[in-house]
Amino acid sequence: MIDLTDDLDEDDDDDFIAISVSGASSSSTAPASTISNDSAGRSKINLDSSSLAIMSTATSRQDTSGVSLQDQNTKREAEEEMNKIDHELKRLYEEREALDLRINELNHKRESCASIVLSLKQKRVQTVSNMTKNKQIMSINDWEKENFTHSRQLRSTLKSVFGHGDFRPYQLRVMNATLAGIDCFVV
Repeated sequence: MIDLTDDLDEDDDDDFIAISVSGASSSSTAPASTISNDSAGRSKINLDSSSLAIMSTATSRQDTSGVSLQDQNTKREAEEEMNKIDHELKRLYEEREALDLRINELNHKRESCASIVLSLKQKRVQTVSNMTKNKQIMSINDWEKENFTHSRQLRSTLKSVFGHGDFRPYQLRVMNATLAGIDCFVV
């Protein structure tokens, strides 16, 4: 039997809990555990060996919960790491979405520019085609004139960008022919 005696009262400082363990009860009619008061008014708890076994099992569970506590810490750390990863993935998905939007914008701008370039190429081809249709075979001197659709812009760029008043010899011919879509070989 286990004999647990306490002296917990409010009137003095000599409170105590006493536990004594004895062998199993020899009486088969004795209760498994009892609570009683002794002559001094102190509570006594008597536990038999089966109650002790239950307490021992409870203590063992608490001891194994210490390992469980380590597992809980590991689980908590893994969950924290998963949360960090989820946060990083979310941020990357948002960045990817922003990049996809920017890529779409640039593709639309590129298509617009390609359309302009194609239109200008077709316009040049049309100019040359019109000259051929009209059987206007241009002589070298015809390319020296400034009566093309691009002539005014050429003259303006020559002055504003390069600061020159006149083209160099044969420069205007080559530029007119090139902008009209004619292949040129210049040495």
